[in-house]
Amino acid sequence: MMRASMSYAVPLILMMTAIAFAGVAGAQVQMPEGPLPGISLGGPDMAAESARNYRERARYPQDSYPLQGGHAHLFPTGGPTWPYPIPSLDPSAPVISTWAAQVSFQYPAPVDLFLSLTPGKSATPGSMVAPARSVTGEIVNDAREVIGMVDYHDDGQAPDERAGDGVYAVRFIMPEAQVPDLADSFNVRIEVVMADGAVQRFGSSFHYSNPHAHLTGRYRDVVRQGSLVISAEIEVRRKGRFHLAGYLASKAGEPIGYAQTAAELEPGRYWLDLQFYGLMFHDRHIAGPYKLASLVLRTATRMPGTIGMPVLDAHITRAYRLEEMTTEPFNEPNLLDAARRLEEAAPGAKSPPQP
Repeated sequence: MMRASMSYAVPLILMMTAIAFAGVAGAQVQMPEGPLPGISLGGPDMAAESARNYRERARYPQDSYPLQGGHAHLFPTGGPTWPYPIPSLDPSAPVISTWAAQVSFQYPAPVDLFLSLTPGKSATPGSMVAPARSVTGEIVNDAREVIGMVDYHDDGQAPDERAGDGVYAVRFIMPEAQVPDLADSFNVRIEVVMADGAVQRFGSSFHYSNPHAHLTGRYRDVVRQGSLVISAEIEVRRKGRFHLAGYLASKAGEPIGYAQTAAELEPGRYWLDLQFYGLMFHDRHIAGPYKLASLVLRTATRMPGTIGMPVLDAHITRAYRLEEMTTEPFNEPNLLDAARRLEEAAPGAKSPPQP
């Protein structure tokens, strides 16, 4: 089993769900890079640089922008979280670490939790930690009610992979009565009784969600007014607000751009459009076909919303030509206005020609 294959910590993932969405049925507003208007910039040079950044970003709509090459630009894959070591003042004491199988669990998936015992810093190299007498946990909801008791085991039975390796695991089935209406975090009160009888108590947690919509796996693509539009079908089971975001790449995997949209929807099936503004294909000098390399649907009716599990390599488009894509900048008015205000506030800053 891959213990820590993921380069995203849980707080970062949870932070992604705490985004405010603009408009009733419009796209989520992507904040421009660089300092925001009204923030102290420290001098005319910084103001001028920020204004230039705003003008560059204004070449694209706020919900669609190009990506630089050489980076994966994928959403977190939903793989294991980083093992979190429990702090200890005794360098000779075994190190206890905990982690979860995923950054977030979605109903009806079970919750797989893990704990490891490894030698302390001052232990003899190559030594092993004696098996714990017991590892138990209490699952606690946000009302501080215990909703389940669990026993971690190191016997090679799923979700544990190998008996006697110092990694303990447990699979918890969320009780139907405790399944969140949308999403909640749950705490785990863990007690480890070591081989010598010493007792260690500490806490862990996991995120569990019950999305109100899901992707059906149907996609379509078209060039519309000089931009590539990829539509994804979703099925909504409860009225709410839904956010869709995707990364686009060449068929070979070279990053091209990002797009997002959001909408208020009633129960039913709908097509949501991701518009990848045509200029990005000229900037990156890449003709089709294109690959929707990573796609995430989130329920954002209220906070906390669902984190959303990415769908990788969701769709391959037709072989579009660069000539079909617009070469005109979008000239996003809000960003151009912000650039003008920064230039006016910076003494001696020279304003470039206005579009």
